Amino acid sequence: MKKVVSLLLVVVAMVAFNSCKKSDTPEAIAEKYLKAVETQKFDDAKALVTEESKATIDMMSQMVAMGGEEAKKAAASAKVEIKDMKCDTKGDASDCTCKINNGKEEKEQKLHLVKKDGKWLVEQKKEGGAPTEAAPATDSTATAATEATPEEAPKAEKK
Repeated sequence: MKKVVSLLLVVVAMVAFNSCKKSDTPEAIAEKYLKAVETQKFDDAKALVTEESKATIDMMSQMVAMGGEEAKKAAASAKVEIKDMKCDTKGDASDCTCKINNGKEEKEQKLHLVKKDGKWLVEQKKEGGAPTEAAPATDSTATAATEATPEEAPKAEKK
């Protein structure tokens, strides 16, 4: 009887260990993150991103808030399906791609994840980065238009 109980405990421990391990893979974290964003559960999404990425999630939340209550309700009830999740993991970095269907459209999504303190997190940086200064105009028509008086401006634009 003791052998049966011992064997049963070993099997239960192995199943529990393996199920916990699978929930912290890059694939699992990427899927949880995408579902949270698509259903506008931004607090859940923030728990799955790096510290540096939290500002991006806040910005997404603010943009969605401008859409009104009807848009929030529609997103909250959306049935999100993630297909073909593939992650290329090298060390503490993983690049994942998948197809995501939110009931309205299917689109391809790419994510970058990093492992910090033993935990996989999405690294969602702002696209485009910091604004850059415009290059000085070298075209004579551009210079003429900017230097022309209000009366000359229409003539300069026609050149």
